[in-house]
Amino acid sequence: MRMPSACAASVLALAATLLAGCGTGGGTSWTDPADMGLARSPWPKYKGGGRNSGHSRQRSAVGALRWKFAAGNYVGSSMAIGADGTVYFGSHIPKLYALDGATGKKKWDVFISDGINSSPAIGADGTVYFGSNNRRVFALDGKTGSMRWDFRTGGWVVSSPTVGADGTVYIGSHDRKLYALDGATGQKKWEFETGGMIDSSPALARDGTVYIASYDGRIYALDPLDGHRKWSLVTGDAVDTTPAVGTNGIVYLASRDAYLYAIEGETGVQKWTFLAEDWIFSPAVADYGTIYVTTGDGKVLALRGRDGMKLWEFQMAGLSTRAIPSIAGDGTVYVGCDANRLYALDGVTGAAKWEFDTASPVTTSPAIGSDGTVYVGCSDGTVFAIR
Repeated sequence: MRMPSACAASVLALAATLLAGCGTGGGTSWTDPADMGLARSPWPKYKGGGRNSGHSRQRSAVGALRWKFAAGNYVGSSMAIGADGTVYFGSHIPKLYALDGATGKKKWDVFISDGINSSPAIGADGTVYFGSNNRRVFALDGKTGSMRWDFRTGGWVVSSPTVGADGTVYIGSHDRKLYALDGATGQKKWEFETGGMIDSSPALARDGTVYIASYDGRIYALDPLDGHRKWSLVTGDAVDTTPAVGTNGIVYLASRDAYLYAIEGETGVQKWTFLAEDWIFSPAVADYGTIYVTTGDGKVLALRGRDGMKLWEFQMAGLSTRAIPSIAGDGTVYVGCDANRLYALDGVTGAAKWEFDTASPVTTSPAIGSDGTVYVGCSDGTVFAIR
């Protein structure tokens, strides 16, 4: 871990902020309109909540194994946690699983005709929404796994859904379109076509604005009611990452041009950029303003939210492409890599607090349960619960 000497004052200020607000981080607040359509859970979807911040209010883990579950094949679908603690995820078997979050015991599974890379989102009524490589979006009963509806798109659905305050499900597809679907029926409300396929997962602003990025190199801000474009911003290369929205309304987006962009959420005006030495993957944004990202050369970076100044960097033992960072309530940053490790880093200094041997590459973004348990999946199909 290296920390530039010029940022010492910023690091001290960050430490003071964390001490003042320890245990009161983001995740789903249930008063934020971006979270109102989601289950009352600490982690009801990919990257935690509607803003995709990746910041939880829960305490940090100590790095001890609680349980593990063998799904039998690659797990690239990050875990979502229901209001009752049930852990949902997909695999390349291909199945959607529901596990008891406390014990790891399987509650049910549902066979889908092709692999699942999309991470589930859990609606306010407990419905589980996700996409599949069979070009479909599914809605399942969260308690039983029974099918409620499915919707066919024109391409693979790798994008992970989110749910608006009115129950609308937003999800992208490789057919270049973002879809808005009625959460109760699966009926299409509207669609918006971009200039490239969509791997990105939508983020929501407090006013419901939907942000989505595309392989056409753009990020779009869309009206949630009819899908009309409010603004778009072009980056220097394709975008297969997911935007995140800070508590200040700033949208953060990484592109294959190795830049992280900070964009005014209301206007689309670019505030600043940060150039890394390699690709940057989807950011996590703490409520106290710090941005955490991983890069293609295996680094974890902490950036100051107001101007993008680098606060510290940590070199992992391997690369990290699927394991996007998550943040505990005390600022601990969790991130995995392909060297079979899950790291817990001090959010202020970047120092390693602990690391956990997963025996195969970590391929999901960590999910954080109500008691601080961290859930991750791996390329060999193992899911770990770490307390």
